[in-house]
Amino acid sequence: MPAYLVTLATLLVARAAPLNFILLSLAYLSNLTPLFGIPIAYPVLWSLAVEEHFYLVWPAIVRNISNRALIATCLLVIAASPFSRLLSFYLAQRHGWVSYKIFDYTWNCADGLACGALLSICLMHFSLSRTALWKIAATLSLMAIAIWTIALPFGILSQQKPVGAVLQMVPLNLIFVALLVAVLLLGSGPYRQWSRSPALEFFGYISYGLYLYHLMVFNAFQWLLAHGLIKRLDMDPLWALVIRFFAVGSVSVAIAYLSRKYFERPFLRLKARFA
Repeated sequence: MPAYLVTLATLLVARAAPLNFILLSLAYLSNLTPLFGIPIAYPVLWSLAVEEHFYLVWPAIVRNISNRALIATCLLVIAASPFSRLLSFYLAQRHGWVSYKIFDYTWNCADGLACGALLSICLMHFSLSRTALWKIAATLSLMAIAIWTIALPFGILSQQKPVGAVLQMVPLNLIFVALLVAVLLLGSGPYRQWSRSPALEFFGYISYGLYLYHLMVFNAFQWLLAHGLIKRLDMDPLWALVIRFFAVGSVSVAIAYLSRKYFERPFLRLKARFA
């Protein structure tokens, strides 16, 4: 919460986002601002809004229904989300243009969350062998490839087409579940060092702040460049892009590390007292 509020305050002071967007973001409605006629001024906040909606609703569901009903709920959400995206697509198409922002609405991306929840339930309540889990990961990967291959001629690469609006995220969800299974298996087996490297742990440590801040840093660099405060170098555009990525990326990582260690961590220590 502190890092999130600092981000909103920075956007407000820098006039990088309008006040109405900031106020809705305070209530974690960043992904729904287009419904109020307000553009998503700082795109990275949309996924945090979806995340908070999940944290608000899912624990209450878990607390009140059985594991079998939870599995049925996950399967229902996974099946319903593509139809929700299709409905949103045709409603948006009536206005002449289908903005990708409609796919940021919580109900249009809930199937990814349901896939993760379903995996968690299966891992906790079924005695699946490691071999079975590897087979599940392989099967999900093959299913994703098959969907992409079959739907490719019908426009799955573009969310401006019905097939793309409905199915584009489905193979990605399958791939990410398979990847998560593989990482969990690697992290608990003889090759655990591949998933527990110091570099991965470091980026895991700063990941929240890095996600929040990185776009502001890149936007600040573009502002400095546009106002002549940073000199443009006469070089190949590709090399200029690479240099910018590593330079600004390094600054983003440094800010995220300092934020995590000296700003976020003191507040995190208070969780045991107030949570």
